[in-house]
Amino acid sequence: MTIRYVDPAASGNNDGTSWTHAWTTLQSAYDTAVAGDQVYCRGTETLSSILDIDTNSGSLAAGFVSFIGCNASGIVDGTRYVVDANSTAVNVLKYANSKGYYYWHENIEFKNATSHGVNYNDENASYSVFYNCTSHNNGSYGWLITGINNLFVKCQSYNNNTGFYLADALRCVFSGCVSYGASAGGFTLSNSSYITLMSCISYNNGSWGFYLSGPGTSLLNSISDDNVIGVSISTDIVRLLYNRITNNTTGIDFSSETTICGWNYLHGNTTDLANPSAWSDAGIYACYITEDDGTNTNKADTDVDDGYVDQANQDYRLKADRTYNGDGSDVIPLGIGS
Repeated sequence: MTIRYVDPAASGNNDGTSWTHAWTTLQSAYDTAVAGDQVYCRGTETLSSILDIDTNSGSLAAGFVSFIGCNASGIVDGTRYVVDANSTAVNVLKYANSKGYYYWHENIEFKNATSHGVNYNDENASYSVFYNCTSHNNGSYGWLITGINNLFVKCQSYNNNTGFYLADALRCVFSGCVSYGASAGGFTLSNSSYITLMSCISYNNGSWGFYLSGPGTSLLNSISDDNVIGVSISTDIVRLLYNRITNNTTGIDFSSETTICGWNYLHGNTTDLANPSAWSDAGIYACYITEDDGTNTNKADTDVDDGYVDQANQDYRLKADRTYNGDGSDVIPLGIGS
């Protein structure tokens, strides 16, 4: 393993060997770092053209090619390395030429591209990790994702046209990710299969919070709040478990035969279920909705904030005294499919 460095303010030999001699661009690092290398990045980089990963890949045997943001002292504390496309580059980062296997990005910020923030639209861009990365204020998608077996942990998308957009992706996992302020949808899964979204939050988006299209998708322990549609489903075999779907124009909508299993909390939506009469024909299996309309005295969560600690300031943790299952008398069975 080789340790390398990126610092746009470095004034030494710019060969990546130390902070003094750091590369001044991520592009130099992408073109040089190989499997097993760790590249530490600090500061802010302003682009005149896109960054592209088109030279090297990591491997299962040799390890990830890792890029890790750190603070001004070189300490990894969650401080992000900022990459600003400056409204000039089409994308901030693009994977191309069948490269990008086994890449690790941690604490990186991608912003101000004219199109996509992260263009991960290469079927070979797979087996990679994004941890605590954010993509914002881009003209189109915050994240465009194609590929298989990719992991996204504590990543954000905000103030893009669309948040996370998955196109024909397969077996990707999102944990603790957040999308808000998109002109269109928060999380859009277009023909993407066996995707797992757990403990994710999607709020204040111009269309849906979550759009699920592709079999084997699971939406678990997540929140969809203040969108036009909380959860939109147009595929078979979707698992919808323990989610809070609140304050949307429509809570849950679907347009195809769907299997949905579990208990979900709906509250404050103008319409909880679109086309409720069609649910009995939708192949629903053991689906229950826990709904608080303020009439159940056994339930703590009856006020307008839906039990969130500080909804106005994006804190969607539940207050300590809030529950949403009450004594079980408020659980409404929607039907049992065969």
